[in-house]
Amino acid sequence: MAQLLFLFHDVVTFLALLSAEEIHPLGSRYLPPTALAKLARLLIVSDPIALTQSRNSHGHWRAGTRLRTTERQAERIRLIHYLAEAAQFVARTGAVLKPTPWFSRWLTDSPQARAHTLWRAAFPTQPTHADDQLWRAFGLPGKHLASPLATLQQLFELFRHLPTDYRIKTTTLIKLLALPVFDDDAPENRPATLLDGWLKLLEWWGIIARDQRASVQLTAVGAVLIDHPAAPPWTMNPTPQPLHWSTTRGATLPDLIAPRDADPACVFALSDYAIHHATLTAKTESRRMYQLDPARVQTALARGVALTKVYDCLERATGDAVPRRVDEWLLNLVRASAHVTVRSALVLQVDDPTVLTELTRAKVIRQCVQSTLSPRAVIVRPGKLATLARQLAHRGYPTNIATPLRGTADKSFDQPTLAHLYISARLAHQRGETYRPPYSLILDLEARLGARDRTCAEEILSAARPLIKKPALNSWQPSDIESCELEPCETRFADLLASIQRALATQTVLEIVYHSPHNDETTTRVVEPLRLEYRAAIPYLIAFCRARQDERAFRVARIQQLTALAVEHGQMRAGVRK
Repeated sequence: MAQLLFLFHDVVTFLALLSAEEIHPLGSRYLPPTALAKLARLLIVSDPIALTQSRNSHGHWRAGTRLRTTERQAERIRLIHYLAEAAQFVARTGAVLKPTPWFSRWLTDSPQARAHTLWRAAFPTQPTHADDQLWRAFGLPGKHLASPLATLQQLFELFRHLPTDYRIKTTTLIKLLALPVFDDDAPENRPATLLDGWLKLLEWWGIIARDQRASVQLTAVGAVLIDHPAAPPWTMNPTPQPLHWSTTRGATLPDLIAPRDADPACVFALSDYAIHHATLTAKTESRRMYQLDPARVQTALARGVALTKVYDCLERATGDAVPRRVDEWLLNLVRASAHVTVRSALVLQVDDPTVLTELTRAKVIRQCVQSTLSPRAVIVRPGKLATLARQLAHRGYPTNIATPLRGTADKSFDQPTLAHLYISARLAHQRGETYRPPYSLILDLEARLGARDRTCAEEILSAARPLIKKPALNSWQPSDIESCELEPCETRFADLLASIQRALATQTVLEIVYHSPHNDETTTRVVEPLRLEYRAAIPYLIAFCRARQDERAFRVARIQQLTALAVEHGQMRAGVRK
């Protein structure tokens, strides 16, 4: 039972690492050496991926070549990766490997259902050519056989005909299986080596137990998984144990300790906010240590996750309130990360949305647009200003681009940050097109400036005053307005993400009302959600559109309404599902 639980935990650790980090695979499938070394330190049953040490030209020690640099040479990791890929728990999303919604659904199943799902995916009763190819791709034992999975099914059939308490010698198994003997001298092709590799995999599953006399006996868990006629009732239903906080001397925050029987769903959800930095393992026990990471918490908040959801995750995992030190740390982290992000931007703004729609039909103008603010305004790429001006003039929209103020680059301030904030606030207050800062803020900044800085700022403002004018109708001017939060409000945005994640976990068909800024149209579509991707911290719903009969990417911020339909997923094309 302990071995099967360890296998579950290692699968969760593997997919949590893929979820938390951007891991670019080698050959579109395998983990790079850096990810292998990191994962090997976190697994309960670890692979000995070591580093040799050498000196550089200056005589300092540095990491040298790795003893095991490929995933096919790491026995435990390649089994974990094979299980995840065979069960469709992992897929390539863009250029990185990420977990799929099938894994989220697997986490909510019972231990017996989780075991049967992994077992049937790893050892199908009627293996196909694609199943054997996947087995060979990870270099698992028996890759040289015509059908390694079919030979394994013969081994399971032998166990089904034996009493559950019978011990059989490995030499007898070799004779009964009639494993072929090859002429080459490769050690992995020898029957004894091949059987030993299979039995090691089954030991990691907790299917068999071996002793020092080279005999094998089927376990109770193994009898249930291989459908033995005399299989006992399933007894591996441990009560999920909560995580607990552990304070280390000198540490700023306490660590979260996950015991062996911790809920895998809670542990995986914790990876969004904490780093798995160590694993302590005994023969039948294990403890995984997690530490809250400010970068991961800030990334989650930037994606629209509410702070209350972070508290709920920690309290659900521990079954208790968040400690005071952690509570203060989270609040200080939120205060430190600015609630409002201010960025200067060049804006192309028109009064009639049809004008912007007509302009963006041209590819050369679309290449000048960085993002869409509204049907009447877009943000222009900084390096495309001159190109856009020429294209607008060619289409009958002459522009009056203000030239840089003379002498402003030569101004130096004693307090440059305060001086530039003061100048920006004064200009924004005088222009007042989109945002007008309160005058009390301007007075506060002016009071903090020195006499010399105030004089230089007034000179710049005097030179800029003739250039400040209201924009003409349907004309474009570079604007120094500051772009505020462009996504929907935090509560609605978090509700949208939560609804999409529930639909992904339950495979629910969604009806969305979506606004497309390119043609300024709002359409209602029925989609089958596939996954949720983040591109430059912006969430996109990747779904199969029934109207287009193809896979489409929908920006979550442009979904105006979302409704779950009581309809199951249809039969999509295999290529689209993958």
